[in-house]
Amino acid sequence: MSRRMGRDKGLIPDGNDVRIKKIYDVLSRSFHDIYLSIRNDQKDLYQKFFSESIFIYDQKKFVGIKGPLLGLVSFSERFPGAYFFVSACDLPDITQDLTDCILNSFSHESGYDAYIFWNSEKREPLFGIYNAEAILRYVQGNSAAAQDCSLQSMLKTMKVLEISISANMRDLLKNYNFPDS
Repeated sequence: MSRRMGRDKGLIPDGNDVRIKKIYDVLSRSFHDIYLSIRNDQKDLYQKFFSESIFIYDQKKFVGIKGPLLGLVSFSERFPGAYFFVSACDLPDITQDLTDCILNSFSHESGYDAYIFWNSEKREPLFGIYNAEAILRYVQGNSAAAQDCSLQSMLKTMKVLEISISANMRDLLKNYNFPDS
């Protein structure tokens, strides 16, 4: 909802484009199929930059679930057997090296529900790889998911590979959530 920012974070100008387009361009170097998780009310704004065919709309049938978790659940329902890469729209500093680091861990370590960075203080849930089946299990088997929609709570129920990250790479995962950031 971008409440702290006061406007849609993905559509903030960034150089000659908007943030979400910059992130999309970085990820398109590694991934053929890229989808954008959006709310229905964002459709007209995002169609200025992307084809509607890549939109995954938040599913209202998941009553009480909101925020990034609703996006992950909506994607998981559409592609239930998939592992998928997630990046938030407020991470405009991501790089190919950062993406490659996660992909390398995923290709060498199997059997995890999530592959995310550990920044020496906490997990970084909005840049990583998730197992759709694990997300659906969490939501379907946990009535508390609707009350606590945090990804950190979901990760506590999953088998997670925490990937250590260097200080300089940690800076690339800075979230820009406020107008002055």
